[in-house]
Amino acid sequence: MRIPDSKFFNIFLRYDRERVETLARKTEELSSGKSLLFPSDAPVESARVLRFKKLVSSFERFNRNIDVAKTNLENAESSLASAIDSAQTARVKIVELLNTGTMTEDDAKVMVDYLQQVKSYIIGMANTKIGDSYIFGGVKTNFKPFTEDGVYQGEENVTTVPVANGVEVPINFNGGKIFGVKKVFSGFAEVDESGNINPDAGWDDSGNYEDVSMIISAIDKVIDAIENGNYEKLNSLRVLVFVDEDDDGVIDA
Repeated sequence: MRIPDSKFFNIFLRYDRERVETLARKTEELSSGKSLLFPSDAPVESARVLRFKKLVSSFERFNRNIDVAKTNLENAESSLASAIDSAQTARVKIVELLNTGTMTEDDAKVMVDYLQQVKSYIIGMANTKIGDSYIFGGVKTNFKPFTEDGVYQGEENVTTVPVANGVEVPINFNGGKIFGVKKVFSGFAEVDESGNINPDAGWDDSGNYEDVSMIISAIDKVIDAIENGNYEKLNSLRVLVFVDEDDDGVIDA
């Protein structure tokens, strides 16, 4: 049986189209660097690739979150350490000055100026900012968490980010907890040589309950005593702090 020429021609066209399609496919694979161009090319392999891409994306997001959390934590630790060092140095200076036995008006003025600087420095550390965000205001990152008087106006809740499956860490912090903010009512009480409060001397009950840092409150009370000319009595004064109307504590001035 004789095969018509048209049959050979159709076979040639079919194989020619296949070669063209194959060449186009290989060219596209080379240019894209991918062997799977469409999900239909290999459904099982495509599903595996999609899962891998999702996993890689998750790891990249975790790594970005870890970098942010690490940066914020390091800045928070540095700021808190600086504030503590400043407060401890101020306490040592006060003790050294009181141990001399006398305090002139010039000494008092120098000490007040110094304590004001310490107060401003500590509040500045409490208002540490990274970029446009304050890190000690909890979720309230757009405003300074502490006022110039040391009153906390941030939030207790903090923002957390995932750093692994099921693991989240904070990227901002509750400054009220970190800097010892309590709803306090503070005043001065006179104490005897044994450190006991003198009930007959009474105590200065000026003030009211505020969410204020007890460190700042202590500094303010020392400044008030010096400015009011009570620096001769500083050796027998402690800052008396009543917390939440139920508990009380004493902070050495």
